[in-house]
Amino acid sequence: MLQGIHYRSRWFYELQNRFKLGRDYALRFKIAAEYLKPGVSVLDLCSGFGEFKDYLPPGCRYRCIEASAEFTKILQKKNIPVLVYDLHQTISLESLNADAAVMIVSLCHFRSTTAGELLEALKQTAHRVIIVEDVLDQPRGEQSWIHKAMNYFCRTEYYRPTHLFTAEEFEALMRRHGYECRRYNDRYRVGYYGPSIERE
Repeated sequence: MLQGIHYRSRWFYELQNRFKLGRDYALRFKIAAEYLKPGVSVLDLCSGFGEFKDYLPPGCRYRCIEASAEFTKILQKKNIPVLVYDLHQTISLESLNADAAVMIVSLCHFRSTTAGELLEALKQTAHRVIIVEDVLDQPRGEQSWIHKAMNYFCRTEYYRPTHLFTAEEFEALMRRHGYECRRYNDRYRVGYYGPSIERE
């Protein structure tokens, strides 16, 4: 019953994240929003049930890419435009032009499949790309109980067993694909592609 529940139950997904993040639950959304201006179009990849929309600057136009059937139903009930894609299988983003593309704590799920292709495709899709990622100081062992539990609760046909990036791994991946890498705090790194925020 619990295998794969992370992407089949909004309540389990939210409870697990709130337990893990505590008072910093919304921080990842606030970090990404700092890179956006009012009125821009935003493409949110692996959007969950669209929580990021509540943190956008005024007037932003928001749409999602999501693989979970349950989360897709929630997005549709909220009248949020959503495309159902398994980004492990296909990266057809050419027609999805946006001012900004955002991926929040999800790139790690593609580290062994299409992470590099995604980073390159997003550079062609959006004027600016914001990748917010939860990183580790040291890699977790493949046999760690946290690693095993995450892969058990997340297991679906569109999920690939994975683990979080270390800070060094994430920074190296960003540099390899022409992204800036910014340290927000000990937990979060931001990969950024686009015009300098400071010059705008």
